[in-house]
Amino acid sequence: MREIIIAGAGYAGLRAALDLGAAQRKGQLGEARLTVVDRNDYHQVVTWLHDVAAASVEAEAARIPLSRLLGDGTLNVMQGDVRGLAPKEQRILLMDGTLLSYDRVVVALGSETLWPPVPGLRDHALPLRWWNEAFALREAIMTSFADAAATQDAAERRRLMTIVVVGGGYTGCQLAGELSHWLPALADQFGLSIFDITLRQIEAQPRLVPNWQPQLSSQAERTLRQKGVQLLLDSPLAEVGPTHFRIGERPPMPYGVMAWTGGVQAPALLAESGFRTGAQGRVVVDDYLRAEGFPTAYVAGDCALWMDGEKPLPATASHALRQGEYVARSLQREFHGEPLGRYEPTKLGLVMSLGGNDAVGTALGVPLYGPTAGLLKEGIESWYLSTIGVK
Repeated sequence: MREIIIAGAGYAGLRAALDLGAAQRKGQLGEARLTVVDRNDYHQVVTWLHDVAAASVEAEAARIPLSRLLGDGTLNVMQGDVRGLAPKEQRILLMDGTLLSYDRVVVALGSETLWPPVPGLRDHALPLRWWNEAFALREAIMTSFADAAATQDAAERRRLMTIVVVGGGYTGCQLAGELSHWLPALADQFGLSIFDITLRQIEAQPRLVPNWQPQLSSQAERTLRQKGVQLLLDSPLAEVGPTHFRIGERPPMPYGVMAWTGGVQAPALLAESGFRTGAQGRVVVDDYLRAEGFPTAYVAGDCALWMDGEKPLPATASHALRQGEYVARSLQREFHGEPLGRYEPTKLGLVMSLGGNDAVGTALGVPLYGPTAGLLKEGIESWYLSTIGVK
């Protein structure tokens, strides 16, 4: 009996699990037992977390129970937090002490928040990487506006109604765009003036989404400014206190709630487990998405470091999905004694929503802006849900 363990049920892990489960039902895996291990009992729709934080989708819509997706009995689904891997011994250790042995493993543990050494940042800013963090951010903003409605101090009211998004990447821009629509409605809900709202987005680099084409970054900046977002570019964060933050040597600036979207990294346990890692702590892989030196361990999604020329392949949901598909096919080929085909990333493009029906991005190399890009973004989300069996 071959033991195949899929560690992580994010975009890459879930896709691999669904495809391997389908192959198992068709009798294409032979004598194999499939196990999925995830820290949560649900699959989180990461591309909706900013919507959860800005109350533009129902919170529960962004987490789908694994029992609903993988509950037909083909796979064994375990809720457990991976503590470490022993690739030489082909074992996985969970936080509760459970030890799992495998013949093949798919390491798809996603990523975790990267906290730079900015004094006070981790103590006072709220991250946006997991569903529970998105929900907590939404609740914090609502509480801050409720407190604003209860105070008679005008300066304190304006501080509480100042929301700061730190990070000018994909997640930060999407969050700022959605907040620009929600905050006025929230102010009206609490009987507050929209003129007391301040929404700021801070980026250390000279432009938003610095790894994008300059014209796309410029379009994102124009759109967000038109929505009332105050952009502070070329502004590295220096210090964060409970009510004020500082950029460089500038005077302290007040805020009510601060969201940190400035970066992610692969889980530290990957390097600690003996895998060779590189940029962002991601595992160096061979031509077949196997961990270098450990051919029984496939790595996919945010955990895999695939070099696209001189740069790492971006850790996007699109690439994670296709890596999950590739790994599932490779395992089937391997167990049938067939040669593996080299992994080649598919570059369809990337679309970033900016609130409402606005978006910016590229599709097959063609730049897209405004409602056209927004419709494409909605279509992509609907397509994804359909591929995992959600209608």
